[in-house]
Amino acid sequence: MFGAGFWARVQAHAWREVGGVELVAVVDPNLEKAQQLAEEFHVPHAFADADDALESLELDFVDIVSNPESHVSLALKAIEHRRHVIVQKPPAGSMAAARRLVYYAEAHGVQLLVNENWRWQRPLRRAAELLREGAIGRPFRAHLRMVSGFDVFANQPALREAERFILMDLGVHLVDTARSWFGESETVYAQVQRTLPDVKGENVATLMLDFSGVTCTIDLAYALNSVYPEVFPQTLALIEGADGTLEILPDYRLRICHREGTREEIASPTLYSWVDPRYAVVQSSAVDAQRNLRDALAGGGEAETTGADNLRSLELVFAAYDSAAKRRVAHINE
Repeated sequence: MFGAGFWARVQAHAWREVGGVELVAVVDPNLEKAQQLAEEFHVPHAFADADDALESLELDFVDIVSNPESHVSLALKAIEHRRHVIVQKPPAGSMAAARRLVYYAEAHGVQLLVNENWRWQRPLRRAAELLREGAIGRPFRAHLRMVSGFDVFANQPALREAERFILMDLGVHLVDTARSWFGESETVYAQVQRTLPDVKGENVATLMLDFSGVTCTIDLAYALNSVYPEVFPQTLALIEGADGTLEILPDYRLRICHREGTREEIASPTLYSWVDPRYAVVQSSAVDAQRNLRDALAGGGEAETTGADNLRSLELVFAAYDSAAKRRVAHINE
């Protein structure tokens, strides 16, 4: 595992839950942090240098959970050593670099997978199932909302310094979720704002996308001192279809309304012993996401979130930045 920070600990726990994976080394430029995480999870090796780990150990794959700025260089090193790669989103800070990773992995015959676990959150996964079952007929409009006053910077202080913040950190999650529901979009219109004086990047964003006839808006914000109800990090949604509506409500409730009446169900996350209750729906989804990645690496079919698939989500996010800068609709094929 490359990285020994906040999310590295979560993913180490998730690998334990998944099973079939042995964590043999932790790598972090801060050797003390690497050693602490290795000791906590009874991992035999800790390194400060990625090259040392890659050259001295026989690894099946590497799991990159480091800061985003290091993703490309670490992934390229692993690919050069013919190791399969799982990398946290976003895999790269530009489309050119992301494409380079995908093509480089293909050329070297290794798998490049992206740990994109948002679509695996229990309420969002259940919504996908209901849509596939035709619970509300053909969807034509959707609204996803992730707006919070939660202090996300307490556990991830580096987010304050990111030149591109909420679209790269959170927007890519919701865009990927919408793609998992509705398919592909070729256009995006976006507006962004920076309302927090001590945060470099945009902390508010609104997107509108067209998923082949499904008009989808996405609202994002880490902006307010208080939001009612504060449901961080839950994503709320309203999806309208030809035969009814599907809502994702606070506390993991799903409401389906159609001509025959209204019903509700609850899709709660699994509360593993290691899960922080404040992050429950996100952290527990790591188990399902990593199980899918493990199966793909073990020859059990293709992962949902391959590097190639994730390029489509990144294209929409970078197009959103372009749209916001130019105040116009951005077309992916441009």
